[in-house]
Amino acid sequence: MKTGSEILASTKPLYDRFSEALKVLGAGNGTGTLALVAALHSFSDKPHILGFLKSAAAAFAIGVLLFAVAYTLFMFAYMHLENYTSQVDKAAESNAALSNSSVRIRDNSVTCMHAAAVLAFASTACFFVAFLIAFIALLRV
Repeated sequence: MKTGSEILASTKPLYDRFSEALKVLGAGNGTGTLALVAALHSFSDKPHILGFLKSAAAAFAIGVLLFAVAYTLFMFAYMHLENYTSQVDKAAESNAALSNSSVRIRDNSVTCMHAAAVLAFASTACFFVAFLIAFIALLRV
């Protein structure tokens, strides 16, 4: 069985990459939201594209909210993992088996990570949908 330090060391690259990917996703959706809110003011005299701009801004904003929840769940997953690895080390020191609560903590970490990944994919979908709507609005100008 791996020690807690080995578990953390083997998962650290995954957590680092996922964290950076989430940050890029949040930045993209946030920038899109701000740009389209500014575009609403600039194109207020063209009512035929305002619906497109509002829809795209809403999709970007939903992407930002999904990103925020995904990042929160990602942090919960990491906190549960750290808690689990400390309990693995304690069990190894005392030559005892892992308790049921330790297994639940590990399962909570995995569940939070899966939920964060699903929400990140949904946020990515919001980004591309909003980008497509904004591009259609650009073509209609």
